[in-house]
Amino acid sequence: IAPRRDLEDAQARRAAAVADLETASARGRLAFRQQERARVTAPIAGVVVRVFRRAGELVDGTPATPVVEIADPATLELKADAAPADLVRLREGARVNIRVDALPEQVFAGQIVFVAPAVDPITSLGRVRAQIALPPTGESALKLGLAGEVLAEVTGRPGAVLVPTAALRSSAQGREEVVLCSG
Repeated sequence: IAPRRDLEDAQARRAAAVADLETASARGRLAFRQQERARVTAPIAGVVVRVFRRAGELVDGTPATPVVEIADPATLELKADAAPADLVRLREGARVNIRVDALPEQVFAGQIVFVAPAVDPITSLGRVRAQIALPPTGESALKLGLAGEVLAEVTGRPGAVLVPTAALRSSAQGREEVVLCSG
């Protein structure tokens, strides 16, 4: 009877040790997965523009909870809003000139890379993005977040004469009129 009881006790201790080993292995795998999930890698090389979450804060790993905003300073774009009458005439790939408020004397060449397919119902404007052609050296005085304007030639109005805004004024009756100068 004693040897059988010793055998059963040994088997029970062995089963408990195997269960403890499996529990420890599961905890180790869980810790490894959590350690891997704590590592955040960016899909692009760039500069951190804004931090949304600090170290130690929980995130679910989906785009719904961004951690940081990263920008690539080698590819700069200017986001602009266009009136519907101009939006329908703008095309992706069209060449544009870009002026930045911080460097008013400089005009940068660019290209439209996105024209919104719809107009915002609240503002009645459509979003346009223009990519700025940077010098081949990559050196530029432009910084992220600068304001500016996209100057695009809008065509498509048959018989229309385009005049600069400075040539318009209000008449005594309150209507807009064009000022003509000789030459």
